[in-house]
Amino acid sequence: MLTRNWVLSLEVEINWSSNDDRSLEIGAGFADTEAGIRLRCEITREIAPYIGINHERPPGDTQDTTDARGMETSDTQTIAGLRFWLQCKRYMLVLPK
Repeated sequence: MLTRNWVLSLEVEINWSSNDDRSLEIGAGFADTEAGIRLRCEITREIAPYIGINHERPPGDTQDTTDARGMETSDTQTIAGLRFWLQCKRYMLVLPK
C-alpha cells in the first residue's frame, strides 16, 4: 500500500504439467510463468480502477517446443481495468401477528 487510496500489488503465477502434451505445446515440468504488477486507486473499497503490466514466459521444455516451431516465447501486456465487488446486505422482514 503506497497511500490510503493507492495500492501497488504484485502477482506471480506458475503452472505445472506432469506430462508432455505436444498438441498444446506444453512440456513436462513448469508449463509457464507469469509475473505482473498493478497500481490501483481505491475510490471506495468497492470500486478501484487499475493499470498494470503482465509478463508471461514459458520455461524449460515448453520454451524449447515453442522455439522449435518458431513461435514467440514471451509476451508482455499492458492492462487496464476496473476492480469492483458487490456487498450484499441481508434484511429480515418481520410481519406483525
